[in-house]
Amino acid sequence: MRQNQYDNSSIAKIFKLEKGEKKVDIMVTHWSCALAPIIQFHTMCVMNYITARSLVCLYPCWTTMHEGFVNPHLYVNGNTNLGTVDTLMKYVRRGFKISVDPWKLGDHECGDEENRW
Repeated sequence: MRQNQYDNSSIAKIFKLEKGEKKVDIMVTHWSCALAPIIQFHTMCVMNYITARSLVCLYPCWTTMHEGFVNPHLYVNGNTNLGTVDTLMKYVRRGFKISVDPWKLGDHECGDEENRW
């Protein structure tokens, strides 16, 4: 277990699992809503989670197209720092197009049957 390296008040603990090149972060929250840490992440690219019964991607179209935008709470609340910039650049290096303006990515149709997996 590592200490919290994320700028996220809802994460109590992080467990890092690694097997070869594969890595997974297991995040534990002290909040009653398990989605709280997910919707506070730095970008929409990583707003995904697994439950016992499902795989959920909050922005499936943008994520599969390697697009995302910076979560507004980072700059509205002044939560950006060098670590945040480094994390955003990690996703740019992985081929994601990151924007601070969600309207530049086009419409996102929540609940649209064509966008469900």
